[in-house]
Amino acid sequence: MFIDKLVVKGLKCLKHVRFRFDKFSIIIGKNDIGKSTSLRALDIFLNDAKPEFDEFTKGQKQMEIAVTFLLTNEELEDQEIIAKLGSYLDNKKLTVRKIFVSEEDKVKTPDIYVEPGEKLIKPKEWKDLKEFLPQFIYIRSIRDIDKASRVNSQSILGKLMLPLIENEKTISDKKEKLEASISSQIEDVFQDVQNILREQSPDVRKLEAELEIRIERGINLNISVDDGYTTTHIEKKGSGIQSSLIVSLFRVYARRHFQKNIVFGIEEPDAFLHVGAQRKIVHSLQLITQDHGQVILTTHSTVFIDRGNLKGITLLKRDENREVVAKRIKKDRDTSAIQEELEIRNSDWLLWDAVLMVEGDTERKVIDIWARTWGENLDSIGIKILKMGGKDKALYYANASILDDLGIPYAVILDSDNKNPEEYCQYLVKNTKIQEDACYILKKREIENYYPKEAIQKAFPEADLCSITFGDHEDVKTQLKEILGNNISQATIGKKVAEEMKAEEIPSEIRNAIQYLKSRVVAAGEEFL
Repeated sequence: MFIDKLVVKGLKCLKHVRFRFDKFSIIIGKNDIGKSTSLRALDIFLNDAKPEFDEFTKGQKQMEIAVTFLLTNEELEDQEIIAKLGSYLDNKKLTVRKIFVSEEDKVKTPDIYVEPGEKLIKPKEWKDLKEFLPQFIYIRSIRDIDKASRVNSQSILGKLMLPLIENEKTISDKKEKLEASISSQIEDVFQDVQNILREQSPDVRKLEAELEIRIERGINLNISVDDGYTTTHIEKKGSGIQSSLIVSLFRVYARRHFQKNIVFGIEEPDAFLHVGAQRKIVHSLQLITQDHGQVILTTHSTVFIDRGNLKGITLLKRDENREVVAKRIKKDRDTSAIQEELEIRNSDWLLWDAVLMVEGDTERKVIDIWARTWGENLDSIGIKILKMGGKDKALYYANASILDDLGIPYAVILDSDNKNPEEYCQYLVKNTKIQEDACYILKKREIENYYPKEAIQKAFPEADLCSITFGDHEDVKTQLKEILGNNISQATIGKKVAEEMKAEEIPSEIRNAIQYLKSRVVAAGEEFL
């Protein structure tokens, strides 16, 4: 059983937000947009944590958290599960809703409803129902190695070891036998952890665990890493090894508790790690989903974003009313053409406030220079110039659909290729999903037709330009190539010429497209430098 949907109402900045999750899901967005709050909602719901009074949305006295669970095929064939949950199921799914009410600085015990029928269930019924729900392990900081390596009910290591310890307590009341049995079990677990850790960090030769078991006080566990040169306590190792150890614990836990589905909610597993370590961590977390686990994480890392499934990424942003909304690509949207043919990274879409789609590298470089010439820094505004590699125009339609799904403003700049610009724009709007106000067609043939002869001569003083015909519909690109030779790319030619152009020489179509996107960014309430 895994988490399929989450609806949060009245928790901090999440006034009314709907999420959809896959087995490996990533939540992204700017700071203070509600990424951590999303995981906190699952913690409150699945771990029966009571929200604090100041966690209610300002001005609200009620908080609602609803979770929809999707049963696996194995669970649907399990007669015990069907006998217990059958009346609650709706098309292989189970939806439970908790409602919290705050009164006089206190939060009441929540009312719990099960769909369909909005049946109010009693605490005993909820306790019985929870036995079938996935376990939620909430990791607020993957970097806190000291907390992670303690053996208590809240740490990963404690969750690994305490079930074993409880089993052994029933075997014998003799302290010596209990200590020996626990030691053996911990050593067995750590052998698994060591094997996985070495897959992620080949420099680790051995993982050593020094046990101190006191029945009356609990367990102290000192973990050291032997890298072949020295043996160092884990707290003194780098953040990469520390994070790898914690992820290794995740994977061992998921494997050893395969009979119960587990959901790991992890805040920023990429923090303080270099790119190579991030790649290994994301790979290990994805492997957890193969071991009866689900992973929901928050991140700012392009490594995590680019290695996630584009459809498994949720973008949190604010709408025109300044309310937080969750945006995702539609389930039935085909993204294969874009990701395979154009090799566009997920971060090219998701970490920008707006996207300007152009045909090639020449347009990308030239337009960026032109924007700076008239005083606009596109990076600071949050506008990404995304080149389409000169591919079929149909791919612009696919891009536009994805950006519409994500709520990211976009504009498209296309060569007219000697077509009537107005008619060409109307054709594209009619036959694709490109919005009319986002479609900008160059009035001249292509971008090279806007290069002034004087700017070209300044950029290439040795070139003889007398033979070039500078008309709006002439093939200036080919003529320039013949004069300047094949050893210089069109993008380099464009860059050099653009740097010599004056602000008043920049085409109005380009200015209008950028001003359109800038206005959309401002209208969306995004703050830029």
